[in-house]
Amino acid sequence: MSNDYFVASGNPIENSDGLSNVVRSEFSAIEDFADKVAPLTGNALKLLRVNSAATAQEAVATIDAIVIGGATPAAGSFTTISSSGLATLASATVTGAFTLSSGLNNTAVGNSTPSTGAFTTLSTSGLATLASATVTGTFTANGSVILGDAVGDTITIGGGSSKGASGNWTFAAPSSGGTIDVKGLTGQAAVRSGISGSANNPRVDLIHTEASSTTRVDFTGSTTPITEIAVGGNIALTISAARNVSINAPSSGQTLTVLGLSSGSTASFGDAAANGAFVSFRRSSTTDYGYIGNSAALLSGTNTDMAIRAEGAWLLATNGATTRIVVTTAGNVTIAAPGAGVGLTIAGGGLTVTGASILTGAVSGVTTLSMSGALSGATTGAFSAGLSCTTLAMAGALTGATTGAFSGAVTASNITATPAGTFTPTFTSALNLDSTPTATGVWKWSRAGDVITFSGKVSLDPTAAGSVSFR
Repeated sequence: MSNDYFVASGNPIENSDGLSNVVRSEFSAIEDFADKVAPLTGNALKLLRVNSAATAQEAVATIDAIVIGGATPAAGSFTTISSSGLATLASATVTGAFTLSSGLNNTAVGNSTPSTGAFTTLSTSGLATLASATVTGTFTANGSVILGDAVGDTITIGGGSSKGASGNWTFAAPSSGGTIDVKGLTGQAAVRSGISGSANNPRVDLIHTEASSTTRVDFTGSTTPITEIAVGGNIALTISAARNVSINAPSSGQTLTVLGLSSGSTASFGDAAANGAFVSFRRSSTTDYGYIGNSAALLSGTNTDMAIRAEGAWLLATNGATTRIVVTTAGNVTIAAPGAGVGLTIAGGGLTVTGASILTGAVSGVTTLSMSGALSGATTGAFSAGLSCTTLAMAGALTGATTGAFSGAVTASNITATPAGTFTPTFTSALNLDSTPTATGVWKWSRAGDVITFSGKVSLDPTAAGSVSFR
């Protein structure tokens, strides 16, 4: 049979002479055949192939510049690799079609429709792409791991945790302990939640600091953030970019309830300024109508004084909504009649009034009543009750009802006032007069201690010469 290695010549023929040249020619042909076969020495673990001239075999250590048969597997790529029998690959990366007619571990690979199968051990040191995989034992992935290549890819983790087609992750409740345990670097965000690719990039960071043992929730972003805390979709609290905190009105009940210790302060309000802090009260969320706080900040007092300031009238009520004291915008103070007892009691120190005063009720039990102006009662200086004090010192008039009379008692151990007024006298019992005298003009009166002095004009019509009398 003719072939590329050796063609038998038929020499020496049967029953011919054993000529040496004929035998040498045949041995030379056999030697040519041996020269076409690759030698064994020095070619351990190499592959045999036909040379590029197609004239002989050759032993090679590489295929497509890839070393074959080394003690350590070498990385490389092949345009086409095919095996009709068993093939063992330490690792493989396939960028094109990968077809195994007999499969891997009796599992078909490369069919047009993916098929299921199980592997005792599946290992890859490079990139491996699995359309789907179920791992019943330990799954170890070293290096970069990519699960899915699109948002719509779903991932299911045993126990009910999964990633849906919309990219949403769901973590099932554990049998015990926390659902997610995240450890971060000290002073750095352990958890960060925000929007990707937006202009403002609002986000919230959860930061733990070991040295100060603090945990901070930081609302931040590319621009100054505004923080909103909502309940049931309704914004309950807002923190502005300037860190102003606003609590919105609730649907019912109290907006803010603060409970303190029985022996401690429930709340403290202050600031870094020397004038101190104050609390304002407003209506319609825009107009302030009252303040409580440091006097230096609200009025013209010192920063150690407490002040209550009203933009309108100031009212004080007890026993519910019963108004007891009213201070008008003009400064008038009204003390309402009490339900029982005395409306105003001064325990000590006396009472000093620098202007004219009108009293509609009794003044009693006052040790010293000192006034620089008149003391008058209702209507035209009437007291509806008595006036009682130890010392009554006045620079002005002490007047009573209508014409200077008190409807109640006026008692004092030492009255130093000089009361005065006007009146219209009535005359009777005329003697040596043709008619009853009549007063003309304005009559005046004044009192100094127990002496009352009055003056005025009277019109008389005597009957005859001589003295006349009237009263």
